Amino acid sequence: MKVEIFKTPKRIFEHIKDDAVYSDRWTRDFNASSDAVFLMNLPSDDPLRSAQGNGEVVTREFIKGPPGEGSSLSKLANGPWVSGIGVGIAVAALTGLAAYFGLPG
Repeated sequence: MKVEIFKTPKRIFEHIKDDAVYSDRWTRDFNASSDAVFLMNLPSDDPLRSAQGNGEVVTREFIKGPPGEGSSLSKLANGPWVSGIGVGIAVAALTGLAAYFGLPG
């Protein structure tokens, strides 16, 4: 499944309405210019099609990688070495505070 994010100048439902008006006008003009062809207009209310026609793809601005893949900083911060050192420092600090205030350890 492919995910795409579109940025449109207006809300998507306004674009759908505009697309329907354009389609109606185009069909009316086409039918008026031809004596032999009848073209029935079925307006599209598909938000994806309207977004594709009226917007720009901005997926890369919001999705940087596959699901579950964090940034380099989050990978480093969640690594076992960093976590172990962080817990060790926290325990040492709490032990030092307890000794400073004379609490039994």
